Amino acid sequence: MAELKCLVFKNDDLEFLKKQYPGIYGLLGSKLADYDGNHQVWRSGSEDEYQELWNRFTYEIANATDSSGKVSDDGLRLRHMWDQA
Repeated sequence: MAELKCLVFKNDDLEFLKKQYPGIYGLLGSKLADYDGNHQVWRSGSEDEYQELWNRFTYEIANATDSSGKVSDDGLRLRHMWDQA
């Protein structure tokens, strides 16, 4: 049986995702549950769900770069968000 993953996100980061990256938020939204009033927890239902979320984060981070490879502020926030989750 595959291990299910849990990720914890700050509420303000979720608002950022909702506005700037609705595709990512859509993957999270229905599975979010309150964690401590300031954070929400997301629990994967399968390894495939977790992989899809990881793929979406990495895709958006890669797209948040300029021609020289410098990551934008949004991309840095996404990377930090994933690292902290």
